[in-house]
Amino acid sequence: MWDPDDEWPLHRFDRQAQTFPDVLLRRQLDSGDFEVAMGIELKGWYVLSKEAEPSFRYTVSPAACTDWDLLAVVPWHLSNVLSGVPRVDSPGIWSAQHAAEYRNYWWQHVRDTKADRSIASPEIEAPYRQRSNTSDKPAYDGGGNFGRIARIGIMNNWTKGILHRRLVGIPACSWIEFLKNQAVT
Repeated sequence: MWDPDDEWPLHRFDRQAQTFPDVLLRRQLDSGDFEVAMGIELKGWYVLSKEAEPSFRYTVSPAACTDWDLLAVVPWHLSNVLSGVPRVDSPGIWSAQHAAEYRNYWWQHVRDTKADRSIASPEIEAPYRQRSNTSDKPAYDGGGNFGRIARIGIMNNWTKGILHRRLVGIPACSWIEFLKNQAVT
């Protein structure tokens, strides 16, 4: 399905554990090494979370990305809203490198703060090399919000569209408000 014209017959998707990106599209060379075509960082979003936005953190340094790498956010919910089987909706897909660059720009130049806005980036020779650190780190992040890219505007239109999709006939955003009002205090 992903390659209907059979243009990538020698390539396969391989999952990586505990490193960026989560999935590599690559092919094995005669030497035994791999040639990587692209990487995909996968994030999930439970649509009915009380925040009404994806809450994951994306802290990868732009230097760890190539022009072809993607950040894919997969929204999901239960088929009967409160029970049933998981259902996924259309994923949001962005350039991984652009998302990392914009996150850093927003952190340093847009957000309203008097705190230190600097960001320390790891030294990265080339993307896809095995390494322990690919994350940028802010000098100060008292609220633990660095990397919460849903809050910087890059996914606003997509998030709004997902929240207005109907789940069992009612928009997801209305379900969220209803569930918030049912919370025990």
